[in-house]
Amino acid sequence: DDTLQLFFLCAHPVLTPAAAVALTLRAVGGLTTRQIAQAYLLPEKTMAQRISRAKRAVRDVRFDAPGDLSTVRRVLYLVFNEGYTG
Repeated sequence: DDTLQLFFLCAHPVLTPAAAVALTLRAVGGLTTRQIAQAYLLPEKTMAQRISRAKRAVRDVRFDAPGDLSTVRRVLYLVFNEGYTG
C-alpha cells in the first residue's frame, strides 16, 4: 500500500523522531503546518522549517531501509487523536 510506504519513508532512520512525526503528520495525516506547530507548542515558521528540512533529508532515500516502527505507531496514534478530537 502506498500510504504505508509513505508512513515508513517519513519515519526513516535519517530523521529525528520529532522531525519524522512532524513530516508524517503533514504528508500522510493531512494536518496543516499550523496544526502541527500548535501541537508542538512551537511557532508555525519553526515547524515549517523543520518539515522542509525533513523533506530534504528523505528526498533521495530508497525504500529498502525500513522506518522506525515506534515512530509509525506514534504518528498513527496522533492522527487518530486529531481526528477524534478535531
